[in-house]
Amino acid sequence: MIPKPRQDSEEKPLDEQLELLQERLAELIVTNEATENQLTNLTFESNDVISYLKKLVEEKDEETARLEEMLDEQMKESDRKFKNHRENYELEEKKLKEEIEKLKSEMSIMDTQLGNQHRIELEIIEMGSKLNSLQSVVDQQEETIRRKEAEERSVKIAAIEQFG
Repeated sequence: MIPKPRQDSEEKPLDEQLELLQERLAELIVTNEATENQLTNLTFESNDVISYLKKLVEEKDEETARLEEMLDEQMKESDRKFKNHRENYELEEKKLKEEIEKLKSEMSIMDTQLGNQHRIELEIIEMGSKLNSLQSVVDQQEETIRRKEAEERSVKIAAIEQFG
């Protein structure tokens, strides 16, 4: 309730003040109704925006879930491929190590064979030297035999000529 103002000589008459207050009250009622209408409109608009944003969030949540699922599947596929490649590389590494060991064995055998071949070549050279030495001894002995045979013939011819 509004307190009644006292009426002074300088104050406006009470009726005028009441009329002014009623006008002001009417203006405030109109302003209040306009504000309430605006609030209602804003509430509807806010509800629309909230509804839109909720829908957008739900869509983004679904998309995020779908992308996370895709990522999970891709990670599983990547892990599977990585495991497969690792197994293949390990198998290849094992084969290469076996091949290296085989080649090392073959190299060892070849080294032994080369050593044997070198020893044989040295023995052949030594035998060739011995053969040459023996050949010169044989040549000397043959020369000696020829000289002795020639001397014996000479002696036989001289004996035949002397006794003949």
